[in-house]
Amino acid sequence: MKKLFTISAKLKSEKGVALIYVAIMLVVFIGVAAFAIDVGYQRVVRNQLQNAADAAALAACNRFYRDPSNPQVLTSLGPPDWLDAVAEVTTDHGNRLAAIKVNTADAKQLSQASIATGWWDITQSLPGSLWSASTPPSYPPNNPPTSNYGPAVSVTIAKAGTQNNGPIANFFGGILGVSSTNASATATAVAAAGPVRPNALLPLAINKAVADQEGTYNSPSKTIRIGSAYHYPTSQAGQWTSFNVDSNNVPTIRDLLATGNPTALSIGDDIWIQPGTKTTLYSSVPVGVDVVLPIVQNIDTHSYVPIVGFIGFHITASVGGSGKYIEGYFTTAPVYGGGPIGPNYGRVDRCRLCQ
Repeated sequence: MKKLFTISAKLKSEKGVALIYVAIMLVVFIGVAAFAIDVGYQRVVRNQLQNAADAAALAACNRFYRDPSNPQVLTSLGPPDWLDAVAEVTTDHGNRLAAIKVNTADAKQLSQASIATGWWDITQSLPGSLWSASTPPSYPPNNPPTSNYGPAVSVTIAKAGTQNNGPIANFFGGILGVSSTNASATATAVAAAGPVRPNALLPLAINKAVADQEGTYNSPSKTIRIGSAYHYPTSQAGQWTSFNVDSNNVPTIRDLLATGNPTALSIGDDIWIQPGTKTTLYSSVPVGVDVVLPIVQNIDTHSYVPIVGFIGFHITASVGGSGKYIEGYFTTAPVYGGGPIGPNYGRVDRCRLCQ
């Protein structure tokens, strides 16, 4: 009897302990639930920020070589337009919103970003860094430090402080004293090399000896006249090209003057040289514009010849008649290859994320 009484007394003394355990575990369960819900939502918002940063960086990168008067057309080879790239992220353009405003995060439109531009080395390890856009090391301004570099833009979007409506509000974190969480995302896009895109070339191939005079004819006060090999020496010789097609008629070239190369072209690709002065074509040549010309070794021929390079050229005049020449000056140095990125090889054709 004494033993039974002792057990009964012990049970009575532990009455209500289960409630304490339940209360403790309830706090733990709430904490776990709060952690799972808040952390899960934070990841959703971070993904939204990353998507927005990726999109903004790519949009900005695609402005490096755009013609301001015609955003759908790439300009000639030349210095990347750093300011236009930055403006693409932050500034509305007519009915087109700034890239940062196109996306939302945490159900709110984004409006602020930190932007850096410069040269990116595609061989470096991530996260990597940008060389300055204004003072690349050991090179003149606006040239990449080595052939492995391309013009790049880095965009960071944060929800912290007063940026983009402040940090992410926690649903349950406030119970544990954490009412909000900062978040940010960074994306870097670099202008990668590719073939000359369609519609970018004037159907006039020039002799390499002409392109190599770029240092002499490179300003409005230093122009050169380029004409048929029948009338001009090698150092001034140019010839119509129908690009991929063996064609020898005026209508084909006139159409190509309006539309450019129908397919993408790279250094080493063959193009058809169409000899003959074809006086009537000079009236169709655009004047006062920047163009890109293919460079070949042999201009005095009637056959397919390989492209050895590209060069930017500004046309100041086009004259038919007995003279038959296109006048202007070079806007870039000749490009003969030498690197996988940017203006060191062919024509910048697309942008890609590198961070």
